[in-house]
Amino acid sequence: MLLLVLLWSFLCADHVINALTDACTMLPFDSYDDLTCKVAGWYNDTKLPCNHYQAADQGDASFLYVPLGLTVTVFCPVRHLLVGASTYDCKETGFDPAIKITNFTDRIDPHPQCLNVDDIQGGGLCDADSLGASWPNYRLHSDADFVFVDRDYRVKCEVGFSVAHYTHTPATGYQYGSCTQTGEWDIVGSECLAMCTNTVTYGGDNRNTATEYQHYTDVHVTTILGSGLHPVGTEVNVTISCEDDYSPTGSRSGDFKLTCLVGNTTANVGYYGHSRKETPVNCKRNCEVPYLPQGKLIDPWTGLTLVPGTRTLLNGEDAARLRCPTGTYALGRVRIECNDGEIPHPLPSCTKTLHPCESPVMYYGFRDPYNLPPGETYTLRCHHGYSLSVTTATTVHCRSTTRMTDLGVMAAELSPASTYTCHPGCPVPFSEISHGDLQPSPSHLESPYKVGQVITITCFDDTAPYYHTCKWDGWDSEDWPDCTPSSARALRATTAGLFPLLLFTLFV
Repeated sequence: MLLLVLLWSFLCADHVINALTDACTMLPFDSYDDLTCKVAGWYNDTKLPCNHYQAADQGDASFLYVPLGLTVTVFCPVRHLLVGASTYDCKETGFDPAIKITNFTDRIDPHPQCLNVDDIQGGGLCDADSLGASWPNYRLHSDADFVFVDRDYRVKCEVGFSVAHYTHTPATGYQYGSCTQTGEWDIVGSECLAMCTNTVTYGGDNRNTATEYQHYTDVHVTTILGSGLHPVGTEVNVTISCEDDYSPTGSRSGDFKLTCLVGNTTANVGYYGHSRKETPVNCKRNCEVPYLPQGKLIDPWTGLTLVPGTRTLLNGEDAARLRCPTGTYALGRVRIECNDGEIPHPLPSCTKTLHPCESPVMYYGFRDPYNLPPGETYTLRCHHGYSLSVTTATTVHCRSTTRMTDLGVMAAELSPASTYTCHPGCPVPFSEISHGDLQPSPSHLESPYKVGQVITITCFDDTAPYYHTCKWDGWDSEDWPDCTPSSARALRATTAGLFPLLLFTLFV
Protein backbone atom coordinates (compact mmCIF):
# COMPACT_ATOMS: atom_id res chain seq x y z
CA MET A 1 0.00 0.00 0.00
CA LEU A 2 2.82 2.41 0.88
CA LEU A 3 4.41 1.69 -2.49
CA LEU A 4 1.16 2.57 -4.31
CA VAL A 5 0.86 5.83 -2.36
CA LEU A 6 4.42 6.80 -3.22
CA LEU A 7 3.84 5.93 -6.88
CA TRP A 8 0.62 7.96 -6.95
CA SER A 9 2.36 10.95 -5.32
CA PHE A 10 5.14 10.75 -7.92
CA LEU A 11 2.70 10.71 -10.83
CA CYS A 12 0.71 13.65 -9.42
CA ALA A 13 3.86 15.69 -8.84
CA ASP A 14 4.99 14.98 -12.42
CA HIS A 15 1.58 16.08 -13.73
CA VAL A 16 1.74 19.37 -11.79
CA ILE A 17 5.30 20.10 -13.01
CA ASN A 18 4.26 19.51 -16.64
CA ALA A 19 1.15 21.67 -16.16
CA LEU A 20 3.22 24.55 -14.85
CA THR A 21 5.96 24.18 -17.49
CA ASP A 22 3.81 23.73 -20.62
CA ALA A 23 1.18 26.32 -19.80
CA CYS A 24 0.06 29.91 -20.27
CA THR A 25 -0.15 32.20 -17.28
CA MET A 26 -3.46 33.93 -16.58
CA LEU A 27 -1.91 36.65 -14.42
CA PRO A 28 -2.53 39.48 -16.93
CA PHE A 29 -6.24 39.41 -16.07
CA ASP A 30 -5.76 40.08 -12.36
CA SER A 31 -6.87 43.74 -12.43
CA TYR A 32 -10.37 43.19 -13.83
CA ASP A 33 -12.95 42.32 -11.22
CA ASP A 34 -15.90 42.21 -13.60
CA LEU A 35 -14.47 39.57 -15.97
CA THR A 36 -15.42 35.91 -15.54
CA CYS A 37 -13.22 33.24 -17.13
CA LYS A 38 -13.85 29.61 -18.05
CA VAL A 39 -11.27 27.10 -19.27
CA ALA A 40 -12.89 24.39 -21.37
CA GLY A 41 -11.89 20.88 -20.28
CA TRP A 42 -10.14 22.07 -17.11
CA TYR A 43 -11.45 22.17 -13.58
CA ASN A 44 -14.92 20.98 -14.64
CA ASP A 45 -15.46 24.02 -16.91
CA THR A 46 -16.27 26.14 -13.85
CA LYS A 47 -16.63 29.88 -14.39
CA LEU A 48 -14.45 31.83 -12.00
CA PRO A 49 -13.53 35.51 -11.67
CA CYS A 50 -10.51 36.07 -13.90
CA ASN A 51 -8.62 37.56 -10.95
CA HIS A 52 -9.46 34.66 -8.61
CA TYR A 53 -6.16 32.92 -7.93
CA GLN A 54 -4.89 30.42 -5.42
CA ALA A 55 -1.38 29.33 -4.63
CA ALA A 56 -0.07 26.53 -6.79
CA ASP A 57 0.35 24.11 -3.95
CA GLN A 58 -0.98 20.62 -3.39
CA GLY A 59 -1.27 20.08 -7.13
CA ASP A 60 -3.92 22.79 -7.68
CA ALA A 61 -2.72 25.08 -10.45
CA SER A 62 -6.05 25.56 -12.16
CA PHE A 63 -6.39 29.25 -11.29
CA LEU A 64 -2.85 30.29 -12.09
CA TYR A 65 -2.10 28.48 -15.35
CA VAL A 66 -3.84 27.09 -18.41
CA PRO A 67 -2.37 23.96 -20.01
CA LEU A 68 -1.37 23.94 -23.67
CA GLY A 69 -4.14 23.32 -26.15
CA LEU A 70 -6.96 24.67 -23.99
CA THR A 71 -8.96 27.86 -24.45
CA VAL A 72 -9.93 30.58 -22.00
CA THR A 73 -13.33 32.18 -22.60
CA VAL A 74 -14.11 35.58 -21.10
CA PHE A 75 -17.64 36.57 -20.00
CA CYS A 76 -19.24 39.83 -18.89
CA PRO A 77 -22.09 40.38 -16.43
CA VAL A 78 -25.63 41.02 -17.60
CA ARG A 79 -26.13 44.38 -19.37
CA HIS A 80 -22.41 44.67 -20.00
CA LEU A 81 -20.65 44.79 -23.36
CA LEU A 82 -17.35 42.96 -23.90
CA VAL A 83 -14.82 45.09 -25.76
CA GLY A 84 -11.89 43.03 -27.06
CA ALA A 85 -11.30 39.34 -27.58
CA SER A 86 -13.53 36.80 -25.88
CA THR A 87 -11.38 33.67 -26.38
CA TYR A 88 -7.68 33.05 -25.87
CA ASP A 89 -5.99 29.86 -27.08
CA CYS A 90 -3.02 28.58 -25.11
CA LYS A 91 -0.24 27.78 -27.61
CA GLU A 92 3.49 27.06 -27.47
CA THR A 93 4.25 30.79 -27.77
CA GLY A 94 1.66 31.83 -25.18
CA PHE A 95 -1.88 33.07 -25.54
CA ASP A 96 -3.25 33.80 -29.00
CA PRO A 97 -4.18 36.60 -29.29
CA ALA A 98 -1.32 37.82 -27.14
CA ILE A 99 -2.22 39.29 -23.75
CA LYS A 100 -0.58 42.51 -22.67
CA ILE A 101 1.55 41.83 -19.60
CA THR A 102 2.42 45.45 -18.85
CA ASN A 103 1.37 48.84 -20.13
CA PHE A 104 4.83 49.27 -21.65
CA THR A 105 4.47 46.48 -24.21
CA ASP A 106 3.74 47.98 -27.62
CA ARG A 107 1.57 46.51 -30.36
CA ILE A 108 -0.44 44.11 -28.20
CA ASP A 109 -4.23 44.11 -28.22
CA PRO A 110 -5.65 45.97 -25.19
CA HIS A 111 -7.12 43.88 -22.37
CA PRO A 112 -10.75 42.85 -22.77
CA GLN A 113 -13.05 45.07 -20.80
CA CYS A 114 -16.68 44.94 -19.71
CA LEU A 115 -18.58 48.18 -20.21
CA ASN A 116 -21.97 48.88 -18.67
CA VAL A 117 -24.39 49.48 -21.54
CA ASP A 118 -26.00 52.31 -19.56
CA ASP A 119 -22.67 54.14 -19.32
CA ILE A 120 -21.45 53.75 -22.90
CA GLN A 121 -21.07 57.07 -24.69
CA GLY A 122 -21.35 57.25 -28.47
CA GLY A 123 -18.20 57.47 -30.56
CA GLY A 124 -15.85 55.58 -28.24
CA LEU A 125 -16.32 52.12 -29.78
CA CYS A 126 -16.15 50.53 -33.22
CA ASP A 127 -18.02 47.51 -34.46
CA ALA A 128 -15.43 44.97 -35.63
CA ASP A 129 -17.47 44.41 -38.82
CA SER A 130 -16.59 47.96 -39.91
CA LEU A 131 -13.06 46.74 -40.69
CA GLY A 132 -14.38 44.64 -43.58
CA ALA A 133 -16.29 47.63 -44.92
CA SER A 134 -13.12 49.72 -45.07
CA TRP A 135 -10.71 46.93 -45.96
CA PRO A 136 -12.53 43.91 -47.50
CA ASN A 137 -9.42 41.70 -47.42
CA TYR A 138 -8.80 42.10 -43.67
CA ARG A 139 -10.33 41.01 -40.37
CA LEU A 140 -9.41 41.24 -36.71
CA HIS A 141 -6.92 38.68 -35.45
CA SER A 142 -9.11 38.09 -32.40
CA ASP A 143 -12.83 37.30 -32.22
CA ALA A 144 -13.72 40.70 -30.72
CA ASP A 145 -17.11 42.12 -31.68
CA PHE A 146 -16.24 45.63 -30.49
CA VAL A 147 -12.96 47.54 -30.13
CA PHE A 148 -11.96 50.90 -28.71
CA VAL A 149 -11.48 53.85 -31.03
CA ASP A 150 -7.88 54.98 -31.75
CA ARG A 151 -6.26 51.88 -30.28
CA ASP A 152 -4.10 49.44 -32.22
CA TYR A 153 -5.48 45.95 -32.70
CA ARG A 154 -3.76 43.15 -34.54
CA VAL A 155 -5.43 42.28 -37.85
CA LYS A 156 -4.95 39.48 -40.36
CA CYS A 157 -5.95 38.60 -43.89
CA GLU A 158 -9.36 37.22 -44.75
CA VAL A 159 -9.66 33.63 -45.93
CA GLY A 160 -8.33 33.43 -49.49
CA PHE A 161 -5.93 36.35 -49.00
CA SER A 162 -2.37 36.58 -47.69
CA VAL A 163 0.63 38.87 -47.54
CA ALA A 164 3.22 38.29 -50.26
CA HIS A 165 6.00 35.78 -49.58
CA TYR A 166 8.93 36.34 -51.92
CA THR A 167 12.01 34.16 -51.58
CA HIS A 168 14.36 37.16 -51.94
CA THR A 169 12.73 39.31 -49.25
CA PRO A 170 12.53 38.69 -45.49
CA ALA A 171 9.26 37.77 -43.84
CA THR A 172 7.13 40.74 -42.86
CA GLY A 173 5.94 41.51 -39.35
CA TYR A 174 2.44 41.68 -37.97
CA GLN A 175 -0.32 43.89 -39.30
CA TYR A 176 -2.19 46.34 -37.10
CA GLY A 177 -5.30 48.44 -37.51
CA SER A 178 -6.98 51.23 -35.59
CA CYS A 179 -10.53 52.49 -35.96
CA THR A 180 -11.21 56.21 -36.15
CA GLN A 181 -14.17 58.13 -34.71
CA THR A 182 -15.83 58.02 -38.14
CA GLY A 183 -15.66 54.23 -38.33
CA GLU A 184 -12.87 54.18 -40.91
CA TRP A 185 -9.81 52.00 -40.34
CA ASP A 186 -6.10 52.70 -40.77
CA ILE A 187 -3.94 49.64 -41.49
CA VAL A 188 -0.20 49.36 -40.88
CA GLY A 189 1.73 46.44 -42.35
CA SER A 190 1.94 44.41 -45.56
CA GLU A 191 -1.03 44.31 -47.90
CA CYS A 192 -3.43 41.38 -48.00
CA LEU A 193 -3.48 40.11 -51.57
CA ALA A 194 -5.41 37.44 -53.43
CA MET A 195 -3.81 33.99 -53.59
CA CYS A 196 -3.19 31.40 -56.31
CA THR A 197 -4.47 27.85 -56.53
CA ASN A 198 -2.01 24.98 -56.23
CA THR A 199 -2.51 24.04 -59.88
CA VAL A 200 -1.02 25.90 -62.86
CA THR A 201 -3.63 25.75 -65.65
CA TYR A 202 -1.98 26.91 -68.87
CA GLY A 203 -4.73 26.17 -71.38
CA GLY A 204 -8.48 26.31 -71.86
CA ASP A 205 -11.10 28.65 -70.49
CA ASN A 206 -9.85 28.22 -66.92
CA ARG A 207 -6.29 29.30 -67.75
CA ASN A 208 -4.60 31.01 -64.78
CA THR A 209 -1.32 31.91 -66.51
CA ALA A 210 -0.61 35.37 -67.87
CA THR A 211 0.84 33.86 -71.06
CA GLU A 212 -1.25 31.93 -73.55
CA TYR A 213 1.26 29.31 -74.69
CA GLN A 214 1.39 28.46 -78.39
CA HIS A 215 3.16 25.96 -80.65
CA TYR A 216 4.15 23.73 -77.74
CA THR A 217 4.12 19.97 -77.42
CA ASP A 218 4.25 19.95 -73.61
CA VAL A 219 4.20 22.36 -70.67
CA HIS A 220 5.35 20.51 -67.57
CA VAL A 221 5.19 22.00 -64.05
CA THR A 222 7.94 20.29 -62.08
CA THR A 223 7.17 21.92 -58.71
CA ILE A 224 4.54 20.13 -56.62
CA LEU A 225 2.62 22.61 -54.47
CA GLY A 226 0.78 21.60 -51.35
CA SER A 227 -2.99 21.60 -51.27
CA GLY A 228 -4.90 24.83 -50.77
CA LEU A 229 -4.09 28.38 -51.81
CA HIS A 230 -0.63 29.89 -52.08
CA PRO A 231 0.45 33.52 -51.52
CA VAL A 232 1.80 36.03 -54.00
CA GLY A 233 5.50 35.34 -54.52
CA THR A 234 5.13 31.54 -54.68
CA GLU A 235 7.38 30.21 -57.45
CA VAL A 236 7.00 27.08 -59.56
CA ASN A 237 9.48 25.55 -61.99
CA VAL A 238 8.18 24.93 -65.50
CA THR A 239 9.60 23.28 -68.63
CA ILE A 240 8.18 23.94 -72.10
CA SER A 241 8.81 21.80 -75.20
CA CYS A 242 8.13 23.36 -78.59
CA GLU A 243 6.99 22.02 -81.94
CA ASP A 244 9.46 21.45 -84.78
CA ASP A 245 10.94 24.71 -86.15
CA TYR A 246 9.96 26.53 -82.94
CA SER A 247 12.01 27.32 -79.85
CA PRO A 248 11.44 29.03 -76.47
CA THR A 249 11.92 32.76 -76.08
CA GLY A 250 13.66 33.97 -72.94
CA SER A 251 15.02 30.51 -72.10
CA ARG A 252 17.36 28.51 -74.30
CA SER A 253 16.64 25.29 -72.42
CA GLY A 254 12.89 25.84 -72.05
CA ASP A 255 13.20 25.86 -68.25
CA PHE A 256 11.74 28.88 -66.46
CA LYS A 257 9.89 30.01 -63.36
CA LEU A 258 6.37 31.27 -62.90
CA THR A 259 5.42 33.39 -59.91
CA CYS A 260 2.05 33.89 -58.24
CA LEU A 261 1.05 37.50 -58.95
CA VAL A 262 -2.01 39.74 -58.77
CA GLY A 263 -3.21 42.34 -61.24
CA ASN A 264 -3.95 44.86 -58.48
CA THR A 265 -4.61 45.02 -54.75
CA THR A 266 -8.38 44.64 -55.24
CA ALA A 267 -8.13 41.42 -57.28
CA ASN A 268 -10.00 38.42 -55.87
CA VAL A 269 -7.77 35.74 -57.41
CA GLY A 270 -4.10 35.50 -58.32
CA TYR A 271 -2.46 34.19 -61.49
CA TYR A 272 0.90 32.73 -62.52
CA GLY A 273 3.17 34.94 -64.58
CA HIS A 274 6.67 36.28 -64.98
CA SER A 275 7.99 38.81 -62.52
CA ARG A 276 9.30 42.10 -63.89
CA LYS A 277 12.89 40.89 -63.90
CA GLU A 278 12.15 37.94 -66.19
CA THR A 279 11.50 37.68 -69.93
CA PRO A 280 8.20 35.89 -70.71
CA VAL A 281 8.76 32.45 -72.20
CA ASN A 282 6.76 31.11 -75.13
CA CYS A 283 7.34 29.08 -78.28
CA LYS A 284 8.17 31.24 -81.29
CA ARG A 285 9.22 30.39 -84.84
CA ASN A 286 12.92 29.80 -85.49
CA CYS A 287 14.84 31.91 -88.00
CA GLU A 288 16.30 30.61 -91.20
CA VAL A 289 20.09 30.62 -91.19
CA PRO A 290 21.11 33.28 -93.77
CA TYR A 291 23.70 32.85 -96.52
CA LEU A 292 26.78 35.03 -96.02
CA PRO A 293 29.32 35.87 -98.78
CA GLN A 294 32.12 35.29 -96.31
CA GLY A 295 32.30 33.75 -92.86
CA LYS A 296 29.95 31.40 -91.08
CA LEU A 297 27.51 31.50 -88.18
CA ILE A 298 28.34 29.51 -85.03
CA ASP A 299 25.87 28.38 -82.37
CA PRO A 300 27.33 29.99 -79.20
CA TRP A 301 25.90 27.22 -76.99
CA THR A 302 27.16 24.17 -78.91
CA GLY A 303 30.02 25.59 -80.99
CA LEU A 304 28.55 23.93 -84.10
CA THR A 305 28.32 25.61 -87.48
CA LEU A 306 24.77 26.47 -88.54
CA VAL A 307 23.81 25.29 -92.03
CA PRO A 308 22.46 28.12 -94.25
CA GLY A 309 18.91 27.61 -95.48
CA THR A 310 17.82 25.53 -92.47
CA ARG A 311 15.44 26.89 -89.86
CA THR A 312 17.79 26.13 -86.98
CA LEU A 313 18.51 29.67 -85.75
CA LEU A 314 16.84 29.60 -82.34
CA ASN A 315 15.10 32.53 -80.68
CA GLY A 316 17.19 34.90 -78.57
CA GLU A 317 19.47 37.94 -78.64
CA ASP A 318 22.55 35.70 -78.95
CA ALA A 319 21.29 33.07 -81.39
CA ALA A 320 24.50 32.89 -83.43
CA ARG A 321 27.89 34.56 -83.76
CA LEU A 322 29.81 35.50 -86.88
CA ARG A 323 33.21 33.88 -87.44
CA CYS A 324 35.19 35.46 -90.26
CA PRO A 325 37.97 33.77 -92.28
CA THR A 326 41.56 34.40 -91.30
CA GLY A 327 42.80 37.67 -92.76
CA THR A 328 39.45 39.48 -92.50
CA TYR A 329 37.63 41.54 -89.88
CA ALA A 330 34.03 41.19 -88.70
CA LEU A 331 31.97 44.30 -89.36
CA GLY A 332 28.46 45.03 -88.00
CA ARG A 333 26.46 43.17 -85.37
CA VAL A 334 28.54 40.07 -84.68
CA ARG A 335 25.86 38.49 -82.45
CA ILE A 336 22.84 37.51 -84.51
CA GLU A 337 19.39 37.95 -82.95
CA CYS A 338 16.32 35.90 -83.85
CA ASN A 339 12.86 37.16 -82.91
CA ASP A 340 9.89 34.97 -83.91
CA GLY A 341 11.22 34.00 -87.34
CA GLU A 342 12.82 37.36 -88.13
CA ILE A 343 16.35 38.74 -87.84
CA PRO A 344 15.63 42.34 -86.76
CA HIS A 345 18.94 43.90 -87.80
CA PRO A 346 21.27 44.09 -90.86
CA LEU A 347 23.52 41.08 -91.32
CA PRO A 348 27.23 41.44 -90.49
CA SER A 349 29.99 40.99 -93.03
CA CYS A 350 33.69 40.21 -93.27
CA THR A 351 36.10 42.78 -94.74
CA LYS A 352 39.79 43.16 -95.61
CA THR A 353 39.74 46.83 -96.49
CA LEU A 354 39.20 48.47 -93.09
CA HIS A 355 39.76 47.87 -89.42
CA PRO A 356 36.58 48.30 -87.29
CA CYS A 357 36.23 49.31 -83.63
CA GLU A 358 34.81 46.83 -81.14
CA SER A 359 32.07 48.12 -78.83
CA PRO A 360 33.33 49.74 -75.63
CA VAL A 361 33.41 47.79 -72.36
CA MET A 362 30.60 48.98 -70.06
CA TYR A 363 30.56 48.30 -66.31
CA TYR A 364 26.96 48.53 -65.01
CA GLY A 365 25.89 49.33 -68.55
CA PHE A 366 24.90 47.74 -71.87
CA ARG A 367 27.56 46.63 -74.33
CA ASP A 368 26.16 46.53 -77.85
CA PRO A 369 27.60 43.64 -79.91
CA TYR A 370 28.60 45.85 -82.87
CA ASN A 371 31.89 46.33 -84.70
CA LEU A 372 31.71 49.82 -86.22
CA PRO A 373 33.71 51.19 -89.15
CA PRO A 374 35.78 54.36 -88.66
CA GLY A 375 33.70 57.52 -88.67
CA GLU A 376 30.66 56.07 -86.85
CA THR A 377 29.55 56.58 -83.23
CA TYR A 378 28.46 54.44 -80.27
CA THR A 379 25.87 55.70 -77.79
CA LEU A 380 26.69 54.68 -74.21
CA ARG A 381 23.81 53.31 -72.13
CA CYS A 382 23.79 52.55 -68.37
CA HIS A 383 21.67 50.09 -66.43
CA HIS A 384 18.56 51.44 -64.74
CA GLY A 385 19.48 53.53 -61.70
CA TYR A 386 23.04 54.16 -62.94
CA SER A 387 24.54 56.97 -64.97
CA LEU A 388 27.82 58.29 -66.33
CA SER A 389 29.44 61.24 -64.60
CA VAL A 390 28.55 64.68 -65.94
CA THR A 391 32.08 65.03 -67.31
CA THR A 392 31.75 61.90 -69.47
CA ALA A 393 30.28 62.23 -72.95
CA THR A 394 27.43 59.85 -73.78
CA THR A 395 28.89 59.04 -77.20
CA VAL A 396 32.21 57.55 -78.29
CA HIS A 397 33.67 57.72 -81.80
CA CYS A 398 35.49 55.15 -83.91
CA ARG A 399 38.40 56.93 -85.62
CA SER A 400 41.30 55.86 -87.79
CA THR A 401 44.87 56.17 -86.59
CA THR A 402 48.22 56.36 -88.36
CA ARG A 403 49.15 52.85 -87.26
CA MET A 404 48.86 49.89 -89.62
CA THR A 405 47.39 46.49 -88.75
CA ASP A 406 48.92 43.12 -89.65
CA LEU A 407 46.66 43.08 -92.71
CA GLY A 408 48.09 46.37 -93.93
CA VAL A 409 45.08 48.62 -93.27
CA MET A 410 44.75 51.69 -91.05
CA ALA A 411 44.07 50.68 -87.45
CA ALA A 412 40.95 52.16 -85.80
CA GLU A 413 40.35 52.93 -82.15
CA LEU A 414 37.67 54.37 -79.88
CA SER A 415 37.87 57.96 -78.78
CA PRO A 416 37.98 59.17 -76.07
CA ALA A 417 38.18 55.72 -74.38
CA SER A 418 37.26 52.04 -74.75
CA THR A 419 36.14 51.33 -71.16
CA TYR A 420 33.42 53.11 -69.17
CA THR A 421 31.83 52.74 -65.75
CA CYS A 422 28.32 53.75 -64.75
CA HIS A 423 27.81 54.93 -61.18
CA PRO A 424 24.82 54.90 -58.80
CA GLY A 425 25.35 58.64 -58.24
CA CYS A 426 23.64 60.41 -55.33
CA PRO A 427 20.15 60.00 -53.87
CA VAL A 428 17.51 62.70 -53.52
CA PRO A 429 18.63 64.64 -50.41
CA PHE A 430 15.13 64.82 -48.86
CA SER A 431 11.67 63.47 -49.60
CA GLU A 432 10.14 66.93 -49.89
CA ILE A 433 11.13 70.55 -49.51
CA SER A 434 8.66 73.05 -48.08
CA HIS A 435 9.02 76.79 -48.57
CA GLY A 436 11.89 76.30 -50.99
CA ASP A 437 12.99 75.00 -54.39
CA LEU A 438 15.37 72.26 -55.60
CA GLN A 439 16.98 72.42 -59.06
CA PRO A 440 17.42 70.42 -61.19
CA SER A 441 14.75 67.79 -60.54
CA PRO A 442 16.04 64.23 -59.98
CA SER A 443 16.08 61.67 -62.79
CA HIS A 444 13.72 58.69 -62.60
CA LEU A 445 15.51 56.60 -65.24
CA GLU A 446 19.18 57.00 -64.34
CA SER A 447 20.65 57.68 -60.90
CA PRO A 448 18.75 60.62 -59.31
CA TYR A 449 21.84 62.81 -59.57
CA LYS A 450 25.02 62.08 -61.53
CA VAL A 451 28.54 62.17 -60.16
CA GLY A 452 29.79 65.73 -60.60
CA GLN A 453 26.32 67.22 -60.84
CA VAL A 454 25.61 70.37 -58.82
CA ILE A 455 22.19 71.03 -57.28
CA THR A 456 20.85 74.38 -56.14
CA ILE A 457 18.57 74.73 -53.11
CA THR A 458 16.82 78.06 -52.72
CA CYS A 459 14.89 78.86 -49.54
CA PHE A 460 12.17 81.45 -50.08
CA ASP A 461 13.16 83.39 -46.93
CA ASP A 462 16.88 83.46 -47.80
CA THR A 463 18.53 85.58 -50.46
CA ALA A 464 21.57 83.36 -51.15
CA PRO A 465 21.12 79.86 -52.67
CA TYR A 466 22.87 76.73 -51.37
CA TYR A 467 24.99 74.53 -53.65
CA HIS A 468 25.87 70.84 -53.23
CA THR A 469 27.96 68.60 -55.50
CA CYS A 470 27.50 64.86 -56.07
CA LYS A 471 30.83 63.08 -55.47
CA TRP A 472 31.91 59.47 -56.10
CA ASP A 473 31.03 58.52 -52.52
CA GLY A 474 27.89 60.67 -52.08
CA TRP A 475 27.10 64.32 -51.51
CA ASP A 476 29.96 66.66 -50.66
CA SER A 477 28.14 67.67 -47.46
CA GLU A 478 25.16 66.50 -45.44
CA ASP A 479 24.59 70.00 -44.06
CA TRP A 480 21.26 70.70 -45.74
CA PRO A 481 19.52 74.08 -45.32
CA ASP A 482 16.34 74.42 -43.26
CA CYS A 483 13.78 76.14 -45.48
CA THR A 484 11.14 76.35 -42.75
CA PRO A 485 9.52 79.84 -42.76
CA SER A 486 11.31 82.23 -40.40
CA SER A 487 8.14 82.74 -38.34
CA ALA A 488 7.79 79.01 -37.73
CA ARG A 489 11.47 78.71 -36.80
CA ALA A 490 11.11 81.54 -34.29
CA LEU A 491 8.08 79.86 -32.73
CA ARG A 492 9.93 76.56 -32.54
CA ALA A 493 12.91 78.20 -30.84
CA THR A 494 10.64 79.97 -28.34
CA THR A 495 8.85 76.71 -27.51
CA ALA A 496 12.15 74.92 -27.02
CA GLY A 497 13.27 77.63 -24.60
CA LEU A 498 10.05 77.54 -22.59
CA PHE A 499 9.99 73.76 -22.17
CA PRO A 500 12.72 73.57 -19.46
CA LEU A 501 11.03 76.47 -17.64
CA LEU A 502 7.71 74.60 -17.74
CA LEU A 503 9.29 71.48 -16.27
CA PHE A 504 10.91 73.56 -13.54
CA THR A 505 7.54 75.12 -12.70
CA LEU A 506 5.80 71.75 -12.49
CA PHE A 507 8.29 70.10 -10.18
CA VAL A 508 9.19 73.03 -7.89
